[in-house]
Amino acid sequence: MRFWGLTLGVILMLLVVRYSIGTNAGLGPDAKWDSDAVWSSPLWLQAWLLGPVSLVFYAAFVFAFRYWEARWAAAAFVVSHVPVFASEGVGLTVGMVGVIHLICWAPALFVTARRLGNVDGRTPFGVWVHAFCFVVSVSLVFDARDGVAWLLL
Repeated sequence: MRFWGLTLGVILMLLVVRYSIGTNAGLGPDAKWDSDAVWSSPLWLQAWLLGPVSLVFYAAFVFAFRYWEARWAAAAFVVSHVPVFASEGVGLTVGMVGVIHLICWAPALFVTARRLGNVDGRTPFGVWVHAFCFVVSVSLVFDARDGVAWLLL
């Protein structure tokens, strides 16, 4: 329970800081999302996507041979990128990608989060479980915001 309290606290802090200092990605839910959009987004967003988000999903492939939770995460990552790569140049939007992430990543988060109380956080797998749950939880909050906004457009 402490983990989720800290995670929620960080999410709330990010939301408050974002609105209080006016920091945003500059990408609305109807903005085009492709490799050009990623590379032209603010440095903090590039760092988040290419740092923690990429690392927890790539690490899932390392643990996938032994742990079914990691297989869920690796599959979620691959499946969520199929529409992105398939539509390159066609026009996925930030909101569409948010919905795709919710559909693909939320089940992987649910499956992995069930291990939080049963895994030693000092082992490599335990560190990954905690990092994955934290990073994906934060990401899905913003994906949900963008996805819902896109659905309501």
